[in-house]
Amino acid sequence: MKKFLGVAILSLTLLSGCGDSSVDKDGVPKVDVHGTIVATTDAKAIESAKEWGLPIPSKRILSVKGKEMPIMEFILTYCQGKDSNETCARAKTIARIDSTSGPRAELPKGL
Repeated sequence: MKKFLGVAILSLTLLSGCGDSSVDKDGVPKVDVHGTIVATTDAKAIESAKEWGLPIPSKRILSVKGKEMPIMEFILTYCQGKDSNETCARAKTIARIDSTSGPRAELPKGL
């Protein structure tokens, strides 16, 4: 009886993590892929941008499970091989837009 009770408690403990609603069916965290646009604090990058008359470099930061990470780090960490995942597809599209014209707050509809 003690073994059965121990196995039952162990099974319930292991299964309790399966119902995590913060991730989707593919294991990708549910996040706002719009994130926050943050200007760089790298002195060399700022100096170079000023020297060449370019805008201050910035990047899109996402909050994932309480941790801040750039959108490309999110894609590389959670989206490898998950091209059909909606969150990953939207994140990749936003990252592509950011890489060509720089991060911008105004994104096309549907993203």
